[in-house]
Amino acid sequence: AMVFDKGLSTLSEQITVPGRFEQTDVSFGDDWAHGDERWTVAGIMTRSSNIGIAMMGQRLSAGERYDYMLDFGLNADTEADFLGEESGTVRPYDEWDPQTNYATMFGQGLQVTAPQMASAYATIANGGERLPVQLVEGCETEDGFVPTDPGEPRQVVSAKAAADTLTLLEATAQSGSLANEVAIPGYRVGIKTGTAEVSDGQGQYVAGSFMTSMAGVAPIDDPKYVVTVSIMNPTTMRGSAATAPAWHDVMAYVLQSNRVAPSPSPWPTIPTT
Repeated sequence: AMVFDKGLSTLSEQITVPGRFEQTDVSFGDDWAHGDERWTVAGIMTRSSNIGIAMMGQRLSAGERYDYMLDFGLNADTEADFLGEESGTVRPYDEWDPQTNYATMFGQGLQVTAPQMASAYATIANGGERLPVQLVEGCETEDGFVPTDPGEPRQVVSAKAAADTLTLLEATAQSGSLANEVAIPGYRVGIKTGTAEVSDGQGQYVAGSFMTSMAGVAPIDDPKYVVTVSIMNPTTMRGSAATAPAWHDVMAYVLQSNRVAPSPSPWPTIPTT
């Protein structure tokens, strides 16, 4: 979304992604071995390519990316002011070492709460405008209904950048590894998975400990709902596939119980190569 908002990429761009990202002071790979691959931006997202995202993200400065993350609501309590809420952690960009500079692009080197993540996806679904987070619309009192006043919305990215990002989420649901698990008959949906290693607080990861997640939007053609699911240390499935059944069932229930109209045909086929 940041790259689209700055006009530094388009949905039609094709990028040759190598099997390893190598700089003089940093090196990392994807979750699977591969040679040079020619992917669209949607293909990079669909395959969760750390390398591809880093190649795109380095078109922005660290300061620009940091400012965007704050605008999306990271590193701060939400407006809901919920008891015990955490603010997450995004260290100032001038404290990032070379690895963190890139790792923050694909979800490491920072901490984010589920409400913050849901809010970020809602911002994308809402044409790039972030609405303050609310747990309730208001309260009933003896004098009647009193609405909450969470604050003013703000435009984080352009409507075009948000729409293009929704296309990437739809591509991930359409042709990603969990396409069959997240498909909801009659509705265009968009998702992204996450698999986070757990810090021990001393600069290392806890061996075998993972937080797996999925966030998504539906219907893509007329967004109404965001659903996020997080599972700490799943046992039978270690990766993000563990969240797919719950995400599917919750989103399907929300759409059907609220009688959301099905997505009109024809549906787009989004190229990934």
